[in-house]
Amino acid sequence: MIDNRNYQEYIHFNKIPHRITLIKGQTALGKTKAYGISIKEAIFCKYIIAVPTHSLKDEIYEDLIEIGFKDIMKTPKLEFIHNDKIRYEEKRLMNIGAFGKRKIFLESAVEMLKDKLALEKEDLTKDKISEIERDIENISYYLEQNEIVNHYMGHIVTTQDRLFHLHWHLRYTHKLIIDEDIIRKCITVRTFKIKALKNTCECLSGILGEELKKKLDTILNTPYKKVKSVKPIYQKSLTNSQIENIEKEIVEEKKSIYNIFDVLSISAIYKYNEDSEKMKNDYNDDDLVHCLICKEPPNMETIVLSATLEPEFYEKFFEERPITYKEIPKVKYKGKVIQDCTYSYSRSCLVEHKGLLAQIRKKHEGLPMITFKRYCELGDYNFRSS
Repeated sequence: MIDNRNYQEYIHFNKIPHRITLIKGQTALGKTKAYGISIKEAIFCKYIIAVPTHSLKDEIYEDLIEIGFKDIMKTPKLEFIHNDKIRYEEKRLMNIGAFGKRKIFLESAVEMLKDKLALEKEDLTKDKISEIERDIENISYYLEQNEIVNHYMGHIVTTQDRLFHLHWHLRYTHKLIIDEDIIRKCITVRTFKIKALKNTCECLSGILGEELKKKLDTILNTPYKKVKSVKPIYQKSLTNSQIENIEKEIVEEKKSIYNIFDVLSISAIYKYNEDSEKMKNDYNDDDLVHCLICKEPPNMETIVLSATLEPEFYEKFFEERPITYKEIPKVKYKGKVIQDCTYSYSRSCLVEHKGLLAQIRKKHEGLPMITFKRYCELGDYNFRSS
């Protein structure tokens, strides 16, 4: 049961810096299956498993079902919306960070589509009716699954991106396994136009006040081509009331703005203008600003498994949280791997050049291939990707 007492306990829980355990091991060790078996046997702990992409999320979910998981679900993905106005507005709300308002909008969109179908069905083509029905079904399913997963007491498979907006209840009730390095999601660089950056900050001046004004002043007054640190305002420091008011303001804003939580999380900037003459001014509306954006995944007991992670980055980025580092001894390879470097053999490469793998198989007939799972034949080996 979720009540005010649960939330108060979560607030206390969130003030404690929870441990991060880093486990580094070479690729193809079968780490996904290993942690799957381990958490399947866990009686009292429930885990959230976060992976880089939706396709990998789907694949790992199916793998865990295959090894016997019963109490498990995956976070939903909203399927393509045929209605142009709904699709545009949903994307806009996502882009500006209005996630709560997005949910409300999608709920109202379902009702609008139902009304349209009831009132105009006789005037619509079969194809149009089918599109509307699919939109109603897909949006309704997405909303329903989101509500279930936000309070689910079994294991959950999700994407790394979703971790930054994880429902507070899940942070409190679950432990976290991050499959593959997450630092690249935590630390990103985006280029903003100064005019839209100003619009984003100014539309919230009444809510975040002096703190946000100082941030904007620092950005505007930083000399050109100089790196300048900027104090981030993290989402975890905002109250639910502040977040609701922020969303209300940005949804009503008619000017071009950026994702508000990206802007608040800016930690350093580098300002420049392609016109060297303009760099004699303090700033110009067409200035470009490279922004270092730092976002923290949820503060909960966390295990990170990756072949590429660097402990030093984690120690510096999560300096308030205790870090444990373990490295799995390298497995000694047997035999010989023949590697063809003519192409990259990435997923996009294999889609573009459909006959490549057939050529390789013919050239090395009888030898097993190592490739993506979807291209494997009997006896082949796969990367941990679809």
